[in-house]
Amino acid sequence: MLPQSWPRRFLFVVLALTLGMFALAGGHAEAQVLAGATQSSMSDEVSAARRFGGRRAFGRLGKRRMAHRGFRNGGRWAHDRDGKAGNDRPGDSRPGDSRPGDNRPGDHRPSDTAQGDNRPDNPGRPPEGGTKPDPRDHANKPDDGAPNRDGSGDRPIASKVPVAAPPGFGPPGPRLPGGMPPNGTPQAPTARPPGIASQSAFVSDEVLVTVPRAAPESLDAAVAQTHGLRLLERTTVGLIDRRVVRYRIPDRRPVAALVAALRADARILDPQPNYYYRTVEGATPARGLQYALAKVDALHAHTIARGRGALVAVIDTGADTTHPDLAGAIVESFDAVGSARGSDPHGTAIAGIIAANGLLRGVAPDARLLNVRAFAPASDGSFAATTFHLLRGMEWALARRARVLNMSFAGPRDALLEQGITAASERGAIIVAAAGNGGASAPPAYPAAYAPVIAVTAIDHADRRYAHANLGRYIALAAPGVDVLTASADHAHRVQSGTSFAAAHVSGIIAMMLEGNPGLTADAARGALLATADDLGPPGRDEQYGAGRANAFAAVRMIVR
Repeated sequence: MLPQSWPRRFLFVVLALTLGMFALAGGHAEAQVLAGATQSSMSDEVSAARRFGGRRAFGRLGKRRMAHRGFRNGGRWAHDRDGKAGNDRPGDSRPGDSRPGDNRPGDHRPSDTAQGDNRPDNPGRPPEGGTKPDPRDHANKPDDGAPNRDGSGDRPIASKVPVAAPPGFGPPGPRLPGGMPPNGTPQAPTARPPGIASQSAFVSDEVLVTVPRAAPESLDAAVAQTHGLRLLERTTVGLIDRRVVRYRIPDRRPVAALVAALRADARILDPQPNYYYRTVEGATPARGLQYALAKVDALHAHTIARGRGALVAVIDTGADTTHPDLAGAIVESFDAVGSARGSDPHGTAIAGIIAANGLLRGVAPDARLLNVRAFAPASDGSFAATTFHLLRGMEWALARRARVLNMSFAGPRDALLEQGITAASERGAIIVAAAGNGGASAPPAYPAAYAPVIAVTAIDHADRRYAHANLGRYIALAAPGVDVLTASADHAHRVQSGTSFAAAHVSGIIAMMLEGNPGLTADAARGALLATADDLGPPGRDEQYGAGRANAFAAVRMIVR
């Protein structure tokens, strides 16, 4: 017979065994939860580093062991840097929980102030004591005067986690001196004779030479045979008293090598590449209509002169002679290229700015224009002129007594074209050219930077310099060239920007000056324009605006007196 106390003792034993089993199971479960939480927090930290560019993603191991919290709220364990256990309950703010530079996985509370912490719940807010990021540092915007021009303002974000960035984002890889990438193969520089620009600046399979004007034409064929060239065409340029001969290189030899070989041939003069010149324009959204006439005070100047009797040669892509705004303005046309391939409305826009007299009003509406087409499709698909065709167009225009040559294009320095421009100036031509759209760090643009040329930069309706305009001491003055309403293809109109259009405004002002003084010289025209310009930027002449914004009324009145 069992004692009466046995049921009570038995119950105690069963209860103790049950509690022991629960304790063992609970400890094992807790260990699994903590291990899972640690892994989860590590994954969260990597994700945060990828999304928010945090500076630290993992703490140090060993004595500086990575801190972790098992639960966002009410976690039981928190190992500090020394491996000591501490409490990590909500509201706990004991010293050491938030050290500068500490980056605890899973700990992204808004109240934390640790530098370098990744905050997925407020990623845009900088850490206290840090520097507020400037959103402009990550904007791919053109510099004020810089080409798109070709560079990014992105700054790399330092990270101790080697996370691959998506294509198009993240900093560029390290580069060695000279621009060679790590583990890359250095590229041997292409040797070229001094004075020859990069290959994209000229026709890749052509070369030009000059010979005395009286030399027999058989000499041209003999030179071709000697050097393995094919004779394309030749033209006599009275401006420089030479015959210019254009050859094709049939066997893919470098232009630089041919130029070097031709320089040793005593029968010919001045061999060089056939350089490209391109229009300087850029379509932009409209911010106003025809503000430009008022900006240069052209309407006031029309009370004195409107360009009557002035003959302006527009050496460009060719103007649309059927455009209603140009009715009666173009008196003669010439195709220096000799090909009907392609068309470009740039020349129509330039002609309209100078002498339109329809829906649009030109700066000099009574001036007369010579329409010279010197541009054609280049090998890269763009429209470009070459040294050869520009010289041919200039020769034709001066033979018809053009007084103003408008050159709204830019290219490299070119000895042969420089000779032609110098000779044209000596014959009384007033030459106006676009300052270039290469940006603030670009080298001088030609022909604008040649001494006889009046170089014009572009400004907008608020007298701000065009963002992509060149800078330099060669710039004479400024004129409207941003968001300018122009004549376009298909008898239409468009708003455009570029120093090309600024140059056309100054050519129109000179046409009005010529009405008041038909014997006006290039030096007198330049002097009047600079003396009457409205100063912009730093006091006096500067590299941004030259002498300032052109003032048509003041310049015409000065000449008429």
